Amino acid sequence: MTLGIWGGRFGTYWMTLFVSTAALLMLGYNESPTIFWVYVSRGGISAASGIVLIATTEWYPSVCRATGTSIAYFVGIIGSIAVTYWTYAYFSTEVIAYGLCILSVISLIPALFLPETVGIDFESLDKPDADFGVSCNTRRVNCCGDD
Repeated sequence: MTLGIWGGRFGTYWMTLFVSTAALLMLGYNESPTIFWVYVSRGGISAASGIVLIATTEWYPSVCRATGTSIAYFVGIIGSIAVTYWTYAYFSTEVIAYGLCILSVISLIPALFLPETVGIDFESLDKPDADFGVSCNTRRVNCCGDD
C-alpha cells in the first residue's frame, strides 16, 4: 500500500516545508510567542534538509553517488549562505519571514519532478540501461488512470 502524495520522501518533505512556511507566516504576522514560531520554522527547514540529503544519495547510481551527493551538498551550502545573509539583513521581521516563506515554497517545486525511491531496487540503478526518467507513476499515484 502506498500513501501517494502523503508518503515517501516527497510527502515528508512537503509536510515539513508546509509546517515551516506556516510558522514563517505566523512570524510575519507578529503572532506571539515569536520565539516559538522561529524554532518551529527552523525545525521544519532542518527536517526538510535532512530528507533531501537522504533522498539525494538514493537518486545516483553507485558509480557516481559520492560525486553527485557532494555536488548537491555544495549547491546546498551556497543556498544556506545566501539565506544567512538574507536573515541578518537590515530588513523588518515581516520582510525576512515572507522572503524565507517564498523560498520554502520555491524549493518545493523541483521536488515535484524528482522520482520517489520507495520500493526501488537500488542495484537496478547500476545497470547501463537504467531508466532515470520521470513518468506518470513516479509519485506512485494513480494520476493517469493507467497506473
